Amino acid sequence: MARVLKETFIENYEKEGKSFYATSKKFNIKITISSNTFRIITVDKVIK
Repeated sequence: MARVLKETFIENYEKEGKSFYATSKKFNIKITISSNTFRIITVDKVIK
């Protein structure tokens, strides 16, 4: 996960409500992160 987050461009991070969303086109996943604890909540596969 750390590698995916490091290699994801800042433009692909969004903040909505209480969560951050990091979308990696390279790895085809979307990571949901709590903005309070910075813990990973979910990892979803992105369908092309």
